Amino acid sequence: MKKQPLCTRLKKSFGLVSLIALVFSYTSFASSVVVHAQGNTPDRALTSIVPCGLECNQLLSAPLAYSGHLLVVTNTGEEVNGDTSSPAALIAAPGPDGISLPEAITAAEATGEYDTIRFDPALRGSVIDVHVGLPTIGHGNLTIDGDIDNNGTPDITLEGVNSARDTGFVLYGASHVAIRGFVIQNFDKHGISISPDTAGGAALVEDISLYQNIIISAAMNAINVGSWMQGHTTIRNVEIVENTLRDGGGGIAVHGGMGDGAMDNVVSGISILSNTIQNPGYNIGIFLSPSSSTGLSRNTLSGIEVRGNLITGHANSSILIDSSNQANCNDNLTENIVIADNRIDGPHVTIEVVGASGTNSSNNRISNIALTGNVLSGGGIQFGVATNSNTNTNRISSVLIERNHISSCLANGIYLIAGSGGAQNNRLENVILRSNFINDCSDAGILLHGDTSYSPNNVISNVTITQQTLVNNGNSWAGGLNINTKDSSNTITGVTLTNSILWGNEGGDAIRGALAPDLVSNTILGDGRFTGTNANFYQDPLFVDPAAGDYHLQAISPGVDTGLTSAPSIGVLDLDRNFRIWDGDGDAAAEVDRGAWETHAIAMQEIDVRSNGVSIHAGDVVPAPWDGTDLGNADVAGLPVQQTYTIQNTGDAPMVLTGAPRIEISGENAADFSVVSQPGSQVNGGESVTFTIAFAPGAAGIREATVTIANDDDDENPFTFTIQGNGTASSSTARIYLPLVLRPIP
Repeated sequence: MKKQPLCTRLKKSFGLVSLIALVFSYTSFASSVVVHAQGNTPDRALTSIVPCGLECNQLLSAPLAYSGHLLVVTNTGEEVNGDTSSPAALIAAPGPDGISLPEAITAAEATGEYDTIRFDPALRGSVIDVHVGLPTIGHGNLTIDGDIDNNGTPDITLEGVNSARDTGFVLYGASHVAIRGFVIQNFDKHGISISPDTAGGAALVEDISLYQNIIISAAMNAINVGSWMQGHTTIRNVEIVENTLRDGGGGIAVHGGMGDGAMDNVVSGISILSNTIQNPGYNIGIFLSPSSSTGLSRNTLSGIEVRGNLITGHANSSILIDSSNQANCNDNLTENIVIADNRIDGPHVTIEVVGASGTNSSNNRISNIALTGNVLSGGGIQFGVATNSNTNTNRISSVLIERNHISSCLANGIYLIAGSGGAQNNRLENVILRSNFINDCSDAGILLHGDTSYSPNNVISNVTITQQTLVNNGNSWAGGLNINTKDSSNTITGVTLTNSILWGNEGGDAIRGALAPDLVSNTILGDGRFTGTNANFYQDPLFVDPAAGDYHLQAISPGVDTGLTSAPSIGVLDLDRNFRIWDGDGDAAAEVDRGAWETHAIAMQEIDVRSNGVSIHAGDVVPAPWDGTDLGNADVAGLPVQQTYTIQNTGDAPMVLTGAPRIEISGENAADFSVVSQPGSQVNGGESVTFTIAFAPGAAGIREATVTIANDDDDENPFTFTIQGNGTASSSTARIYLPLVLRPIP
């Protein structure tokens, strides 16, 4: 005989009145047990009922678990008519129209759990008209996922429809938030804003991930990160990855402070990766500034990575870093900045770095900044320490400009100036220009410039220029390389030029300007002051196919293996990320070539770590489910959960994993994670190995650790990323005792 459901059997055995009495006695005994219609390991959820015989003293047991909830949005309205006092309450009493996005956010905000908001599959392609603004996200601990089918394309659109539609998602004091898979369009200010909330006791905001969103026509910035009229705050660990930002007032803005009193703030660990930013007109694609309002001081931006973005169509600088953007801003610091592997087109200047542009601003500093591997067209790279009246004693130091491909600039390819516009006593120092290709710029390929007496006493010092290929640049005053000052108080010293090629530039490939390098060595150039000494000569470099834009050297080129291998700051990679020192002419002696490329060299080993088919970026500190760095829920008393990762070598040379162990787990909760099996020590070019991590939590709640992979990659050793899991702790068992003898009601 087919078994009937327990409730049906109870009803037939006891009658309706007795069944109600039984349920009442159950809920009275275990009143804290809540049955949820939907839940991701629901809070104190009844997970099982074990049927029992009717004439025995048996029990019903219900294991209890603690974790966040899954809230499923089922309509596109803004109505709040359900019980939003908690996620559990909203699931139990969603209101007559189901659950709206405002209801889901409000309910998630009511508790400190780690909740997830997703959307019913029937809503794929739907538009939510936002008339009054979504609820502010203040408590955080929340994932909002609009990619219903998990294919990397947004499935839900948020549409701003009237003047009350200020910003799409507002994160105000919220930490541990992920927003993925939305089209956010036509909002009066920003698509997404992130800010601390000191009044609400949240001066620290951390661990935010914005992933695969499309933000259109935001009137100000598509994504805005910073402290507005607040001091002594910290924003750290924000990942902005694979978003499309277009047709708005700006792309991504990261501020240390804006508005009155926004001082002594720190913003760090910001990763802006693989986004597409297209904002035609007088706009900035990515803007980084510790102080963006008048009179702000002592703010810090640190540890910012801008990598792999496509930025097009901006009339202003596509990427602008300004340590003091307004007047009277002092003592601000911008440090440890990487701008790498971006593709940018825009007029005049694509990447601009300014120590101070606001009048009367002093002692602002930018240090340890690297611009590497960028492909730039239409505009070049500009460093200006101070650019306005009475900006003084500002400094930019420790700069690396390496392996950039710069072409068709409407001004200079690379422009370095310490002070202009009335600035004085500013300094640009310790700069390395290495393995860049600069072609067809209207002004100089590289310009080092001192301004007039209106901007006196500014200094450029210690500039190393090596392995440049400078072709077809210049005009009546500029050529491949120009070093000039218009006032003797503005000095340029400590300049060296080695292992480079100047060919087809205006001025006969001589170094132009009133000043000259302190040393020129092993360079192809047409300057009688230097040819014939220090292995300098002027001879056709024999490019592979210049008519087709291929400026690699032929094997028979006079530039192959004739560079100075002992020259300072050669580096290990050429413009194509191949080995920098190589035997290009086959004589069994590895020497460095002149110019930006190394002939016949192979690609250096390059680590790529992936999970779920998604690359994890080196230094990732914001775990997320889509790249496998968030391992999800695991019961403290249950079986561990596992996640597999792939280490791929995308280079040609073998890569060695040098750690012992090769995969190391460290951090406060390291004991909760283990490597199931270690990979081999060598990964050949184009091949991969895998490893698996198991998560067995020792306690309830979020557990974090750091994975470290020591290796011989040039710039990602060690490769680290943060992982996390959520421990769900089984509680005491709720016991429901049935009567010893239960008799059917006649």
